[in-house]
Amino acid sequence: MEPRPPTADAGGVPPVVLEGVDLTWPGAGTPLLRGFSLALEAGRLTALVGPSGCGKSTLLRLVAGLLPADAGRVEPGRSPPGTT
Repeated sequence: MEPRPPTADAGGVPPVVLEGVDLTWPGAGTPLLRGFSLALEAGRLTALVGPSGCGKSTLLRLVAGLLPADAGRVEPGRSPPGTT
């Protein structure tokens, strides 16, 4: 599958980046994420699909800063000042 061109001009907005992210729910013995990495370019349409309980909402909570990662880097990508 060929990458699609950006759906809109990103206007200098940095990508959303998750790099080497680990996440374990409190009390759980098995990590939910281990070394998870993903980069989402601004201006591109991306779909998160999967069955119920596979971690789609958890991933969005990590990006939004509502859930802290145990390890790794989460860069949520922000609009340049004065553009929103």
